[in-house]
Amino acid sequence: MLIVVAIIAILAGLLLPALKRARDVAKMITCKNNMKQIGLLAYIYASDYDNYLTVGNYDWDMELKKYLNKKISGTNSADRYETSTEPGLFVCPSTDKSGLGSGITKFTYSYGPTRIFDDGPYYSPNLSGGWSYPWGTPDANFPKRLNRIRDGCVILIELKIVAWSWNSDVAGAYIAETVPSKTNALNITNSGCVSYRHSLNANFLLKDGSVQNYRYGKKFGDIYTSNGWIPLN
Repeated sequence: MLIVVAIIAILAGLLLPALKRARDVAKMITCKNNMKQIGLLAYIYASDYDNYLTVGNYDWDMELKKYLNKKISGTNSADRYETSTEPGLFVCPSTDKSGLGSGITKFTYSYGPTRIFDDGPYYSPNLSGGWSYPWGTPDANFPKRLNRIRDGCVILIELKIVAWSWNSDVAGAYIAETVPSKTNALNITNSGCVSYRHSLNANFLLKDGSVQNYRYGKKFGDIYTSNGWIPLN
């Protein structure tokens, strides 16, 4: 009997790590599919709005969730919220949700659009990657056209889960780096908000709709230049 128990314990010790790795891989694949679907929603939105993306401010996800027949309450970005409590494809399955409260939140997502300096009166025009979010300006006046984003640019990243209530304010992923950091969040210029939650890897959505997986430490172009958010070798 003791021999049988010992054999079972040995087998469990061998199998459990393999099962955990398999679960982690499955979560990473689900995350990739989430980002691809979000990218598809962004393209559908752009096709409906003369090639413009949503503005990358705090309720960018609400604009896309309308295409999923989600019930959205409110009429403008200041008071809209999703009545559903299921975040669905806007939250990566590997996200640590332990920091979330139990109350109703206005926005919940673990992805974010990359920020870009746009053609508005406060910024110099360039073709670097990202969705518009002019700081200190009426952001709705400065949406971004897809054809103004350089090919090969990252337009959506994984970030620490964001859950904001009525009086909170957050922009795209670049703004969200002001959120208290996690131990697995990379802290370098232009990607301090990226959360490498898949065994030190993270998924990145590119302009062409593909999703690439990059290892912790990957460098990207500077957002102030024309190669902003271009993956570098």
